[in-house]
Amino acid sequence: MNVVVLKFSLPYNKPFLVNLVKKLGIKNLYFIGSESGCPAKEELAALDCNLVQFDEPDLFNALFRGVDWNTMPSLDRPLLESMSPWESEIMRLLERDYQVVNEDDRGWFDEDYHNTKLLMRAQNYSSFISHVEYSGEEKRRKYYRYVRFWNHFLNENKIDFTISAFYPHFPYEYILYRMCKLRGVRTLLTSHTPITGKWILYEDLEKHTEDLKGLPRISDNEEELFNSLSKKAQDVIKRVVHGEKPYYMVDGYMDKLLASTPVHKLVHQNEQARKLRPKPGTPRKRKSIFNKVDLALILDKIHFKLRHKSRKHIGALLRDFYETKCDPNPDMTKNFVYLALHYQPEASNSPVGGYFANQILMAEMIAHNLPEGWFLYLKEHPAQQYINRNIDFYNDLSKNPRIKLISKSFDSFKLAQNCRAVSTIAGTVAWESLFTGKPVLLFGASPIMYAPGVFIIKTNEDMRNAFKAIMAGAKPERIDVLNYVKRLDDRSSNTPNDYIEMAQVGITEEQYIEEMSRYYVDYILNGPRHAGQGLQQNQPANN
Repeated sequence: MNVVVLKFSLPYNKPFLVNLVKKLGIKNLYFIGSESGCPAKEELAALDCNLVQFDEPDLFNALFRGVDWNTMPSLDRPLLESMSPWESEIMRLLERDYQVVNEDDRGWFDEDYHNTKLLMRAQNYSSFISHVEYSGEEKRRKYYRYVRFWNHFLNENKIDFTISAFYPHFPYEYILYRMCKLRGVRTLLTSHTPITGKWILYEDLEKHTEDLKGLPRISDNEEELFNSLSKKAQDVIKRVVHGEKPYYMVDGYMDKLLASTPVHKLVHQNEQARKLRPKPGTPRKRKSIFNKVDLALILDKIHFKLRHKSRKHIGALLRDFYETKCDPNPDMTKNFVYLALHYQPEASNSPVGGYFANQILMAEMIAHNLPEGWFLYLKEHPAQQYINRNIDFYNDLSKNPRIKLISKSFDSFKLAQNCRAVSTIAGTVAWESLFTGKPVLLFGASPIMYAPGVFIIKTNEDMRNAFKAIMAGAKPERIDVLNYVKRLDDRSSNTPNDYIEMAQVGITEEQYIEEMSRYYVDYILNGPRHAGQGLQQNQPANN
């Protein structure tokens, strides 16, 4: 059995992966992640498993040092045409790479990646003029390198399946995912659920948890259903019903978490993981400022620093401009759809939203198909900065008479309570709406996409049909929602795959290793409906 694992980058992933090798009899493990999450080569060798470790920053940057391209098959038309349905999404992800590494000072890629990008430009391009962003040619060159490399890799290695600790949202992993799907290679993806501390395995970005679609009711008794849910699910439902914010939106939640000893340990491990990540490039020794290559590198670096320093100022100006376009006192008595924009760039909208990651397309489709007399109330994400936004974005929205921009300071709960329906790519607002009886117009994919009251929107016809149903009285009924949540609860793992959520719900590393090993093995061998029981039965305090 040959398996590719991606994104398992924290220290407690090591014993989990070793368990996976033991229980599945994996013979070749291809590891893509940081050193801190990688099992020791000797330990796997003792289990008759060969470890092949990829340098993740190199993959991120499409450097492929040490690769002899002359030994690889060249790209041909059939291969490129097979990937053409996803080219626009891949180009968006490549653009997202640039934005993240140049604008997000929290990331571990930005400084290393920027240095490497400059070196690549100096070593591989005839023009050394500094660019504000990737040129189209630069993105396409990177894309072709990925396709050629993964095509060769999949030709040479019979991969049985891939496992990712998240869903693919960097270009190198998204392209691998698409090429595996084209070849019929099984792809296991991990996603959080709306239930804090529970994650879920699935195998298709678009279909997500399709196995939950159209299942019969488990029970017609609301009280019985609610009491049968895990404590995690019960707590989340109570929070939604009481109109409370998710834990991560509560002021000071991180300070409270950091005050606990287990979190200190987890955060320390995460920081150690960052430090262990290898540097993708060695800086060249600069000979002279008058060398045109070195001068271009210096100017590009200065440009990066200046742009980085100006981002807060630019973001503030754009936020002020948005507020000038807002309705200061929106009428809650009108018929309206509430659209809460996603923060960008973020994996929850790209690749999850597909074409609708360009959220103005989503707004325009809703507005175009609104019933007579209805409006779209659109509210910007409170944390959104100037990335993926500009004056034209807000101007175009404000020019549509059916769209009303809503101030960031306006109460989101009031909008959700008074709307006729909510709309999102895959946001938390969809989950919350199920328990307040509001229909959901969903443009992406999420664990609740097949829940009652959710309308999956891909086309104008989907939108028109959804509005007809909503006007006829369609809405999520509590008993049906509870039945779906019960299915989702049992379908999910009983421990999070995120160190912050581990601390939030009080899961120990030992419980993580035990439960994740059981859950993954059960899913791989038996399919999704056999998963999700483990600790729920013998560890009630942590379920």
